[in-house]
Amino acid sequence: MLKLRPFIGVLLAMVLALTGLSAANARGQADPAGSMVICRGLTVVTVLVDDEGQPVEPPHICPDAATVLFVETGAIALPLALALTWRTVDWEQPETILAEQAKAQARARGPPRIL
Repeated sequence: MLKLRPFIGVLLAMVLALTGLSAANARGQADPAGSMVICRGLTVVTVLVDDEGQPVEPPHICPDAATVLFVETGAIALPLALALTWRTVDWEQPETILAEQAKAQARARGPPRIL
């Protein structure tokens, strides 16, 4: 199993790269140029057409590649992070707190005499 581990890692990296390319290819396809509304009786049908007027399928975004829509594009400035500073916490009277904790004793009881 240890000898197969590097090959499995390379295989998974290649699969990830290929699926990324297929997602990029799907996103790069031309969108429909317009739509044609056909009224027939009491039914209205909308058909998407390309530049030449040929009907095309509606665009489909693969759910595996839908996370691309949430990528930061840099169009909006991100808020600056708050500067973190370390400071010590000064307890008023640590001896008093420890003494109160030492006074509290466990009050465990024994097992029941009759079951």
